[in-house]
Amino acid sequence: MAEGVSETGNGGQEVIFERVGSAAIIRLNRPKALNSLTLDMVRAIKPAMAELCRILPSPVW
Repeated sequence: MAEGVSETGNGGQEVIFERVGSAAIIRLNRPKALNSLTLDMVRAIKPAMAELCRILPSPVW
């Protein structure tokens, strides 16, 4: 999975992706904007979620 796809204007990462064991974590990093989503952040998250759906096993309900 890509990590830190969406960049802030100051060179930092707005969206940080990581895997910890079987968990996938998407961290928003815009504290001054109360982590509100931008269109670029949604565009960064969408392919990461699609990749997770592809690589993770289907849940058993």
